[in-house]
Amino acid sequence: MAYPTILIDVATGSDTAASGAGPATAVTGSKARTRNTASQLRVGFFETTPPDLSGVLTDGSHVVYVAISTSGARNFSSINAVKNTQQTDTGNMTSASAVLSNLASTTGWSVGDVVKVTGAGAAAADLYSTILTVDGATQVTLNDAASTSVTGNAVVNPRQVGITSGEGFNTGSTDTTWAIGGKRASILSNANSRKLLTNNGSAGDAMPGWIMQMASGHTDSTSATDLAIRGGNTTAGPVTLRGEPGAAVLPVLTSTANGGFFYVGNAVNYVVFQDFEVKNTHVTKTASIAFNNSGSSGSWTARRIKCADGSGSHFWKFSNVSHTFDMDACEIGYCANIGLTLNANVTHRVSNCYIHHCGSHGISVTSGAVLLDDTIVAYNAGDGVNVSANNATFGSYVNCTFHGNTGDGFENTQTAPNMARQEWRDCIFSSNGGYGLRLSAAGLTAFDLKVRRTRFIGNNFYNNTSGAYNISGLDSENELTLDPGFASPTTGNFTPNIALFGRRHPSPAAGKPIGGFSSSYSFGSPGAVQARPGPRATYILGL
Repeated sequence: MAYPTILIDVATGSDTAASGAGPATAVTGSKARTRNTASQLRVGFFETTPPDLSGVLTDGSHVVYVAISTSGARNFSSINAVKNTQQTDTGNMTSASAVLSNLASTTGWSVGDVVKVTGAGAAAADLYSTILTVDGATQVTLNDAASTSVTGNAVVNPRQVGITSGEGFNTGSTDTTWAIGGKRASILSNANSRKLLTNNGSAGDAMPGWIMQMASGHTDSTSATDLAIRGGNTTAGPVTLRGEPGAAVLPVLTSTANGGFFYVGNAVNYVVFQDFEVKNTHVTKTASIAFNNSGSSGSWTARRIKCADGSGSHFWKFSNVSHTFDMDACEIGYCANIGLTLNANVTHRVSNCYIHHCGSHGISVTSGAVLLDDTIVAYNAGDGVNVSANNATFGSYVNCTFHGNTGDGFENTQTAPNMARQEWRDCIFSSNGGYGLRLSAAGLTAFDLKVRRTRFIGNNFYNNTSGAYNISGLDSENELTLDPGFASPTTGNFTPNIALFGRRHPSPAAGKPIGGFSSSYSFGSPGAVQARPGPRATYILGL
C-alpha cells in the first residue's frame, strides 16, 4: 500500500478546490454525498456532468477532500477504490421497505455503492443510501428503508470513490464541495486544511505514513494553539510535516498566539517535523512554545528545523520533551527561556545542531540520558548545557563546542552515585562566564569519576572565567592553553584556528583531530544549507 503526500503551496494552491494528493489538475465538484450516518466508506459525486475519475489511483496515495464544516468532522481520506461509471434508472420502493426493485439492470451496481432514490426519503425528500445486497438483475436491497413509497422514480448510482477503513465521512443532509488532487494553499490559516494536523482538539486527519509537504518559500500562520498531530506506527511509518526537500527557501510557519504551537501528546509515536522555520509574532510571549509535548511515552523527531528568529521568537523553543527525542541539524535561538528541555527517563539524541542566545540554559536535561554530538551551544544566558538527571545511566558529548555562555559551558549537577558512564570527548569549552566544565555534586572527586567510568579525552579548554573545570585530577589528555581562534563566532562561524586542527594528544583515536573539528563550521547566511567539514557527510541549516 502507498501513502499520500499532501502538497501545500500558498502561491499556486487552493483551500477549496484541491485535496493536495491526486491528479496534478484537481477533479472537483459541489455535490458529494454519503449515506447520512457515521463514518461512511463511500462518497458519491452527484454532479450534473459526471466527473472523470480515470486519473485517480486506488493504492492509497490519492486523497479526496470533502469540505464538511461540522466541528470534528474528517475532511481528508485516502482512496482505495474508484467507480468511474454512472448508472441512471427508475425503480420502486415501498414505505418501510429497503428493497429497490423494478430496475432495468443492476449491471455496474456493487455492494457499498452510494445511490439516490428521488422522493423516497422523509417528507418526499430524496433518499441517499448504500447498497446492502445485489439481489438479482433488477433488484437491490439498500441499508435504509424508504419513508415515502415511490413508483418509477429516478435512481442514480453515480461515479464515486471508496475510502480507506477508519477514514470515513458523513456529509449529512446537504450537497458538499469536494476535490481530488491539485495542491492545498495552506496547512495553518484555513480551518479545514488545519484539520490535517489537529481536528477539534484531537489528532488530525493525516494518518500514519502520510506526508504533508510545503513548497519552497511557502508561508502560513494561525492563532490556533496546540496543534496535536497524529502519531504514526511501525507498519505505515511516521506522520510527517516537512518542507520540500532541497527547498531554496525554507517554508515559514508562524504562530500569532501566546500559547503552544505544535504539540505531541502522550503515547504519540513516530512524528517527524522537517525542513521548515517556525516563528511567533504575538506581542506577549510568556506562554509561547514552538514545540511542546507531555506524557511519559512516545517518540518524535525534528530535522533541519530553524527556530531562531530574533524578532519572531518564542518564550520556549522545545519544551517539556518527555518522549524519546531525536533532533538533527536544527537551529534554536533567541528564546526568552531555555532553548531545549529534556525530561523523559529515556535516551535523547541531539546531533549537528546550533543552540544559541537563549535567555536561560541552552539545553536543560532534568531526566534521562543524552547523546550530544557535533553541536554548538553558544551565547546563552545560563549554562550552555545543564544536566541534573539523576536517573540517567549514561551521557555522551562528542565533537561539541560550548562557547560564550554566561554560566558554565557545561554543568552537571548529578550526585556522585549517578555520575556514571559519562564521556566528554573532542569538545571545545571556551570563553564561558563560569567553568568550561563544572561537575557540581557535593564531594565528587576525580577518583569517583574514574571508578564510574567517566572520561575526559581530547578536549580543548580556553579562556573560561572560573577555569577549565572544577575538579582536579581529571584525565590529562586535554588541551588547556590553545586559543581555538574561531573565525567569527558572533556571526555563527565557529571554524577554529588551523593550529587546533593539527593538535594531537597522547591517546585520541588515530587521525582524529581534537577540539570539535567536525562541529566547527560556518552556519553562513540566513536560510543557507551548506556542507560541513568532518567525518560525516551531513549538512545543517544556516543562521
